[in-house]
Amino acid sequence: MLPHVKKFHECHNRLVGWMSDAETTLQSGDVREEDIARLEADIPEFRRDLDTINLVGPRLCQTSPGEGSATIEGLVTRDNRRFDAIVEQIQRKAERFHLSKQRSLEVISDIDELLDWFREVEGQLRESEPPAADPDVIRVQLKEHKALNDDISSQRGRVRDVLSTAKKVLRESTQNDDTGTIREKMEDLREVMEVVCGLSADRLGILEQALPLAEHFLETHAGLAGWLSDMEQQVAMLAMPALRPDLIAQQQDRNEMFLQSIAEHKPLVDKLNKTGEALISLVTEEDGSKVQDIMDNDNARYNALRADLRTRQQALEKALQESSQFSDKLEGMLRALTNTADQVNNMEPVSAHPPKIRDQIDDNNVLVEDLDKRQEAYDAVKRAASDVISKAGNRADPAVNGKLKGFGYKKLKGNGKLGEFSCLGKSRKS
Repeated sequence: MLPHVKKFHECHNRLVGWMSDAETTLQSGDVREEDIARLEADIPEFRRDLDTINLVGPRLCQTSPGEGSATIEGLVTRDNRRFDAIVEQIQRKAERFHLSKQRSLEVISDIDELLDWFREVEGQLRESEPPAADPDVIRVQLKEHKALNDDISSQRGRVRDVLSTAKKVLRESTQNDDTGTIREKMEDLREVMEVVCGLSADRLGILEQALPLAEHFLETHAGLAGWLSDMEQQVAMLAMPALRPDLIAQQQDRNEMFLQSIAEHKPLVDKLNKTGEALISLVTEEDGSKVQDIMDNDNARYNALRADLRTRQQALEKALQESSQFSDKLEGMLRALTNTADQVNNMEPVSAHPPKIRDQIDDNNVLVEDLDKRQEAYDAVKRAASDVISKAGNRADPAVNGKLKGFGYKKLKGNGKLGEFSCLGKSRKS
């Protein structure tokens, strides 16, 4: 019986030593997955020792009745109970680690999928074309981007769910390589999601800003182009200055009507320029060039039409002055100066937009040139007035004063320059 006794106690002692170490490890507050894996790998080896104990123990009990048999039987019973309890704990902890590992892998897979989706969308947004200048094309761009923006919003909800699950996994898991990976990927996902949401919001804002600008620009251009074509046709049909003062006066009335229409359409030109500049800053370079060409063409036509009418106005004034007696000349000069004064008094305040200021400077320079061109005619009227007065036998004669007052003329003064004058009872400055 000696070999059986030795074998029994060797297996028992070895099994007890392992079970003590296993219980210490299992009762530790920081059980690692590697420890459980190691204990799990030890189970088959020490189960063989337990099998030996279960086989040899009963034999020893049969050959050693009494107290020795009871001792052996107690050892066998305790070893089996203790071993089964330890194996059960190892298996439960191994299963928890397995489930945790599986959940970690699932979370990592979900995060990786979302990262790939958001990075792909980020690339699309960064490479997307700026708005077009055509409203119909912008509407298509806006429709496509709104669909993408809805997808981004939907994926944001999924991101919140995945991050919530990831936090729960981290709380329930021990520190390992997977938990560190999850934390890094969570941070990457948050960053790329915020970047994509920002890019999407920016593009949506640009497209929504470009659409009304493009619509207003084309609408303004269409209205202005139609009016320009009609005006150009009518101006081209105007006759040369007539010889009779009454006919010239009729021509002046019609020319002034055209000039009034020119002035009334100046805000439309300003709107075209302002809207076009804003649109150019948003659209592609190619479309921006097209918008600029439209602006340049409309502005050139408008300025040319205005210049033609002003030139005709000056020609009509000159014709009237040359074909009229003194009273007609005086009336024509007062009328011209009144129109100029009205233009000066009705000028818009200085704009805050550089392109508009340049137009205002050009308008002002034109008025200055007009006044300079009228200087000679003004001097001639003064000379004629002096001649009339000097030829009058009595300067206090009501006929002389009545003749002058009848045309609204009160005083013209200045050292060869246009100065203050009164017209129709209203004091004006040139």
